[in-house]
Amino acid sequence: MKIAVINSVCGFGSTGKIALSNYKLFKYLGMDAKVFYGIYKQYGLPDDIVFFGSRIATYLHIIIGRIFGLSGMLSNLPTRKLLRELKKFNPDIVWLGNLHGYYVSEFRLMQYLKKSKCYVIYSMPDEYAFVGKCTNTYNCEKFKVRCEKCPHLRDYPKSLFFDNSSMLFDKKKKVYDGFNKIIFRSAPYIIERAKESALIGDKQLLAVDSTVDVRSLYYPRSSNQLREQLSIPNEAIVVLNCAPYSSNIKGVKYFLAAARILIKYNIIFINIGFDGNKNECPTNYIAIPYVSNPDVLSEYYSLADAYVCTSIADAMPNTCLEALGCGTPILGFNISGVPYVADKDHGKFIEPINANTLAQAIKEIPRKTADMIKSCHEYAIARYDLAISNASISKLIDDLSQKIKVEKEE
Repeated sequence: MKIAVINSVCGFGSTGKIALSNYKLFKYLGMDAKVFYGIYKQYGLPDDIVFFGSRIATYLHIIIGRIFGLSGMLSNLPTRKLLRELKKFNPDIVWLGNLHGYYVSEFRLMQYLKKSKCYVIYSMPDEYAFVGKCTNTYNCEKFKVRCEKCPHLRDYPKSLFFDNSSMLFDKKKKVYDGFNKIIFRSAPYIIERAKESALIGDKQLLAVDSTVDVRSLYYPRSSNQLREQLSIPNEAIVVLNCAPYSSNIKGVKYFLAAARILIKYNIIFINIGFDGNKNECPTNYIAIPYVSNPDVLSEYYSLADAYVCTSIADAMPNTCLEALGCGTPILGFNISGVPYVADKDHGKFIEPINANTLAQAIKEIPRKTADMIKSCHEYAIARYDLAISNASISKLIDDLSQKIKVEKEE
């Protein structure tokens, strides 16, 4: 049985880690598996992990796409290369990850998959699959009927001048109509929204929690050395956020604003992935570049008394799952899929998009106890262990394999 994984990236970032993890699982299951990805070429990967992208094509896609609102319709040469590779490989199943990202002409790809008669599992990392141009619906309800006059043109994927949301919506509808061998799989919040959509509400929808490696990667670590390295007093409360400041969706500006409000309190704010101006950070705010090493990242999660998720649109933030695995409770905005990540014993979710409310909640964070560390880690294992996802995926693949076998015999 052959299976192809298609994603924007491979090996890093949340969707890239998932793509690589699924590839390893499919290999373990004895399948002939390949990964095809189009952004940020990696070296030292197996030969059946194929990069088909082009830096020039991606830059042109970004520029032209943003000017004319044509995200997902360009990158024709890389897409041609991808389709050649797919025809050569001839997979029985295609596992789709992130289709946005300025690396593929998604409609050409989807039309090809529809005609190829292979089974497609669309693992939706966000709401892009059933919205005209956006990756998140926010408070917009137009996706239930037809996207038009988009209120979020300047949000990613950004359109500077033209609103082509209705055209993109109609093109997706044309692709999905008659596409009977496609299954949409995502976090519970996304699936509940998808059920209401005009595009895929009648398709097969599977709700599953995201999972991370909470046994061998994201587990409680000793953070004494890191605390000393960062010169953080033993009595200080530490809160952590892992997201770029430049992303409006990640809402780090509220985290920074809360730090300014609480400047006189013995609370240290750590922001991993900070890409703003460090000169604007108060003295209680430690700005750290992106950290890719999961061992180092786990030390930061373990150091924190709470992980603060300021996302205003997210299906199921993987950073929250990783933090829980490291024994750290969650403080987040009560918006989008964020409150799905933890129960009341391991998370607190507050009024969104309000720095004052966030500051007040952070001020009330207690010192993390050994019992809380143990409880958070056990909660993460019970709900987010990679083995749970692997079992679910294995069953889905086995069911499809049986169908394919019967179809080939007929």
